[in-house]
Amino acid sequence: MPVTNPKVKKSKPRKASKQQYSRCRSLLESGDYQKAHQAYTKLIDNYQPNEAIWEGLASAAWGLGQFEEALHGFQQACRLNPLNPAHWSNIGLALRDLKLPERAINAFRVALIIKPDFAGAYNEWGNVLIDIGQPQEAQFYYQKALGFNDTRAVYHHNYGVCNKRLGKLQAASDCFSKALEIEPNYYHSLEEQGLLLLEENDPTGAQLLKKAKTSRALWLLEEYAHVISG
Repeated sequence: MPVTNPKVKKSKPRKASKQQYSRCRSLLESGDYQKAHQAYTKLIDNYQPNEAIWEGLASAAWGLGQFEEALHGFQQACRLNPLNPAHWSNIGLALRDLKLPERAINAFRVALIIKPDFAGAYNEWGNVLIDIGQPQEAQFYYQKALGFNDTRAVYHHNYGVCNKRLGKLQAASDCFSKALEIEPNYYHSLEEQGLLLLEENDPTGAQLLKKAKTSRALWLLEEYAHVISG
């Protein structure tokens, strides 16, 4: 860790107030990444940044698609607490978005050394393998994620995508159905399940796509209009 001049730090208050932390976190959780980024940047400019501030700034940057800045923030948080597996997983997430799969996998590996039952790291590792065209290998990581936590729609969905890539369409459909049991408005699974049905000439898939209300869903409705109209 680089040596800093303690005299420089004396001009800053030791830490921000709980109210300031709470406001920043609320902005982040509401999805207002631009305002959250501004708020966290102000904290870093005016206070000694701690683990939570760096993580918050990085998360806001990630939400804005600023992956280099997100990586830097997650790394700063990790330097302050290198035994927090979430920081390593977040580093892996940013590295994945920066198209650096090998480094991303190394970060997930460290997260799992620290916390072997970390479902999120297994899930993200699987996503990287899907990105690089290795769905066969990705199966193991999605299965591990679900083995440790089967309550998140995204884990079932991602395993469904993996099964679809492998040509296991019924298994994929089962995964998307499970995701929608957990989170009925999970638009990713609405899209994929709707598409599977339309590909099988089942017009009921249109109802799922209409419920998704995404630009991709609208495009699929146009593409499969001949199936829907019968």
